[in-house]
Amino acid sequence: MKADTLISTKLQRPVVGPNIVSRTRLIARLENGRYRKVTLISAPAGYGKTILASSWQETCDCPGAWLSLDENDNDLGVFVHYFISAIQTIFPESLAETEALLNGQKLPTVDIVSTYLVNEVASVSQPFTLVFDDFHVILNQKINRLIDTLIRYLPSTLHLVLITRRDPPLDIVNLRAKNQITEIRLAELRFDEDEALQYLDSKLDDSITPDFAYELFQRTEGWPVGLRLAGMAWRYQVDQDRFLQKLQGTNRYIMNYLVSEVLSLQSESVQTFLLKTSLLDRFNAPLCDALFAAEDSDPTISSQEIINHILHDNLFLISIDNNDQWFRYHHLFQDLLRYQLHSVFSEKSISQLHIQASFWLEEQGFIEEALDHASKADDMDRAAQIVARARYGLMNETQWQRLESLLSRFRPDTVDQYPDLQMARIWLIYQQYQWTKLPAAIDRLEKQISQGWADSANFDYLSGEISALRSLLLYFALDTAGVVINSENALKLTAPELWSARILARLMLAGTQLLAGDLASAYTTIYTSFDDEPSQSDSLKAIVLVTACFIAWIAADMRTLRQNAAQVIHLSQNPRSPGMLGYGHYFSGILAYHRDDLLAAERHFAYVVQRPYSTYDDSFTYSACGLALTYQAQCREQEARDTVDAALAYLLATGNTELLSVLYAFQAELSLRQGQLSAANQWAERFEPLLPLSPMTQIYTPHMTMVKVWLAINTASSRENATNLLAQLKEFLEFTHNSIFLIKTLALQTMLHQLNGDEKAALDTLEQAIVLAMPGNLIRLFVDLGPSMGNLLYKLPAKGPEMAAYKENILAAMASLTSQQSSGLSENSGSQPLGKPLTDREMDVLVLLSQRQTDKEIAERLVISFYTVRTHARNIYSKLGVNNRRQATIRAQKLGLISP
Repeated sequence: MKADTLISTKLQRPVVGPNIVSRTRLIARLENGRYRKVTLISAPAGYGKTILASSWQETCDCPGAWLSLDENDNDLGVFVHYFISAIQTIFPESLAETEALLNGQKLPTVDIVSTYLVNEVASVSQPFTLVFDDFHVILNQKINRLIDTLIRYLPSTLHLVLITRRDPPLDIVNLRAKNQITEIRLAELRFDEDEALQYLDSKLDDSITPDFAYELFQRTEGWPVGLRLAGMAWRYQVDQDRFLQKLQGTNRYIMNYLVSEVLSLQSESVQTFLLKTSLLDRFNAPLCDALFAAEDSDPTISSQEIINHILHDNLFLISIDNNDQWFRYHHLFQDLLRYQLHSVFSEKSISQLHIQASFWLEEQGFIEEALDHASKADDMDRAAQIVARARYGLMNETQWQRLESLLSRFRPDTVDQYPDLQMARIWLIYQQYQWTKLPAAIDRLEKQISQGWADSANFDYLSGEISALRSLLLYFALDTAGVVINSENALKLTAPELWSARILARLMLAGTQLLAGDLASAYTTIYTSFDDEPSQSDSLKAIVLVTACFIAWIAADMRTLRQNAAQVIHLSQNPRSPGMLGYGHYFSGILAYHRDDLLAAERHFAYVVQRPYSTYDDSFTYSACGLALTYQAQCREQEARDTVDAALAYLLATGNTELLSVLYAFQAELSLRQGQLSAANQWAERFEPLLPLSPMTQIYTPHMTMVKVWLAINTASSRENATNLLAQLKEFLEFTHNSIFLIKTLALQTMLHQLNGDEKAALDTLEQAIVLAMPGNLIRLFVDLGPSMGNLLYKLPAKGPEMAAYKENILAAMASLTSQQSSGLSENSGSQPLGKPLTDREMDVLVLLSQRQTDKEIAERLVISFYTVRTHARNIYSKLGVNNRRQATIRAQKLGLISP
């Protein structure tokens, strides 16, 4: 939720007007209670709770924030957004992490929100107060749980004030026992005799006798609002006894009588204004003008003039902004006005007022308030129209939480009746990565709109959106003709404002062009968005560049990937739209990992993994894979396992079953890299690499793990299985022009040829992989295959200085990794499933090379790297003139290859 969608007047402390009775004793209690955690001001309506707290904050020597609550705040996300914004009114740079968390793709659990909030509030070093006014309207258990947790771990710098008509469901007894709460209740909020007489004297001057004032005090029992209304009603009375006789019975009865008396003193136009505007939770003059626009109201008097009159007569009108533009009625006065409203006007007339208010509020961008008034008018057509018009902007700005919140205001059967609401629900399914549900949902909607459930213009717009989503499904089904047809339909038919749907269609069209081997056209299709789309916002630019990152990764175009990923990060710094930022870090992590910049890879991948609720599930899941790979490469095996376990727990907690299979497969990959073949094989026995294959667009695919398991098992049957799957993969990847996974496939075929004893085929295949990988300077996909790959690389003739330098980079990375392992950093450093002993001839070559100054460093590094592999130990120890691993380590330290 963006700051400009919040109602800023809710964050303004109500202005304390003139002639307010000084509550010195109560303000002193508030001030003295600041050292405690909480102040609770609890009493029924009309006892001056809000004015008391506002008066105290006005005189307090520490900064104060204010939040006026209403029924619409019974949503955890909305409540915490206002909580954050309230504190940011005094500390603008605070709570940025929590704000980004809430602006992510889905709402976190209350426990996670509580943790972020407590930690960031604790980082505010200056003491301050935060007032929640009308806390009794909060009925949401999650919010009450949040506040309870916040109070339990409340930093000493924050003092929380709760203003309420009834006690909240908090552990007040425990707070009392620990002297952590100050309570101000009805008995203390009542005017005492001196305060009542002081108030009446200031309002009525000499028109009231002391005895009559005392009687008013007695009849109202010191109830401030009762005294106020009594004073206003008495101005035009002459018979004291008759007036006092009316002030009997319950407070409610007295209030109804007094409000009727006060209203009767106003002109007809003012009475009508008071009654009709009582249905507004807040208002300004333009909103009131809109409310009366369709009526035969008096043209000689404006809404602003009536507001000024009400202020002058002090008719319970409270200014809620610093400019005296926005107002609300005192809640009790408003309740009674609403009671009168329903007595005087028909329900049809009242509904029309709600509709008038709804139109004005929507035009001003107050979507939630507009929807609230449409719902109160029971006009579901109008409510659906509001969401239909709002969803384009929300989707473009990736405000999925807010869209979901708006949709949650409708019953599921109501959503089914409106095509636009169904379309919004389908986009949420897409955004939540539950793609297996898309075909049925799309078919159902398409059937409805074909039966005339939408007008002609809206029919085209909805058809365009459906085509964009169908192009996604058809791309992964490799129906290239279908992708082209649907993508072009989406570009032609989608509503002009909904550029995000067209960018999805462009990505699918570009992906199809890449499948055909036309990389240049794929980039052109994506980049023309900059010229064709009317919006030139940072959000659009970031989304366009993310789509280009997918194309660059598939094509192994690392230069373009680097540039675009960096630009995405630059364009996505707004904490209110963190989804694209996650993709920027994800692709930067991919680049850094494959170029063996493990520190940068860890930084980028960790950024995404640490913010699961802020990023899209696919970027989070595959970033978790990337981070685990990075930890594994750094010999931090437990951290690698923990990363995957945490990612699995998150997907299970959020109900995303679509990506679980990816992480289960990756667990097998990790087990294999850590020498746990039996664990990896257990997964392999359950996995069936089904054909036809689908496009591989991320950092990891389970098919590669399946091949590695078969190679590690290394039986005739498993090698045959690997041969067949690799052949299918190679054919598919060449056909789809997926360069990055083709390189990985060729590297695995190299290892397969070596296991089969066909060294010539191994070197020929390796050369193909090197030629493809060299322009991108891809290092890790060779290093990760272990010493046997290093052995083959060393034998591979370098065709030109560029290939020689590239080989040297890979071999140096291998030696560096093994040096780490030899230092005891790895938990399982001796386990490499693809290892094979060097021959005597190979060892002789290495030793001879080490005697040449130009090749000495790389040869020594390679020799030392092999001593860590258990299957090579005997030959290597002999050639180095040592007897065991410890002596080999000492020799490596002397050579400066590892740290002492």
